[in-house]
Amino acid sequence: MARLLLWAVVSLALAPAIAGQTSRSAQSYFDRGNDKLKHGDIKGALDDCAAAIAFDPGYTAAYLVRGNILRLNRDFDAALADYNKAIEISPNSPEAYNCRGVAQQEKGEPGGAINDFNRAIALNPRFAAAYHNRGMARAAHGDINGAVADYDIALRIAPRFADGYNNRGAALVELGKLSLGIEDFSKALALGCRTASVYNNRGLAYKLNGEPDKALTDLNRAVDLDPELARAYYNRGSVWHVEGRLEAALADYSRAIELDSSLALAYAQRGLIHLGLKEQSLAEADFARSIELDPGMRARIERAKR
Repeated sequence: MARLLLWAVVSLALAPAIAGQTSRSAQSYFDRGNDKLKHGDIKGALDDCAAAIAFDPGYTAAYLVRGNILRLNRDFDAALADYNKAIEISPNSPEAYNCRGVAQQEKGEPGGAINDFNRAIALNPRFAAAYHNRGMARAAHGDINGAVADYDIALRIAPRFADGYNNRGAALVELGKLSLGIEDFSKALALGCRTASVYNNRGLAYKLNGEPDKALTDLNRAVDLDPELARAYYNRGSVWHVEGRLEAALADYSRAIELDSSLALAYAQRGLIHLGLKEQSLAEADFARSIELDPGMRARIERAKR
């Protein structure tokens, strides 16, 4: 089964108290930088964080906020350098380890991420975000049961943590616990997390649970909210495919591929439709591309052809 979309959550505006005593000038630049960040002025926020650090090289919060901005810009090495500096200055800051863990996770290093989340939790056993983020790292590592256990703890600590319900729902669906997953996605929506990700995830869960009408309602909503969410088009196409709406399925698979050319499953499913329509050359081209992207698709395609 395809992995559902998962999202990391980490606060950008960390409390200045992390840094301890700092100069008034550094504090002023830091506060102004946070304000610029809230208004979308990324460059201005980075410049002000740099100014705060110039006035006070020991200002932990400024390194963390600048690291968060760099991480969101996918400059992981620069972000990690800032987090490392924050940890050097404040080795007992759970926020610093949590931030570095998120950067390592997004860089594709879940082992290092888990170590950092472990340290954050050891420093603050009530740190809901660290449990949640460790759950995401465990899921990426293939430890789905461990991920659910971490999400459970995070949600006991912070029962209104909407993203936690979304990600726990994704893990539960991977374990085949569809009804529980749908319940979690619905909780996330009820808490105000009405994002394309949640609708996509619940839509797929409804599809797997044999509820195509509900699946289409959610997947239509996901596409409306984010017209560039390739996975939602793929998932909607798979519902059309099962329902025999081949023209609609082809359109959605093609749109998914247009948005994300690495979706091996979309090529495979589109190829199967072409094969059923006796469009042999188109089918073989799609199968070849699917296998090129994921050699494990060869066996799945051969089984589907029978």
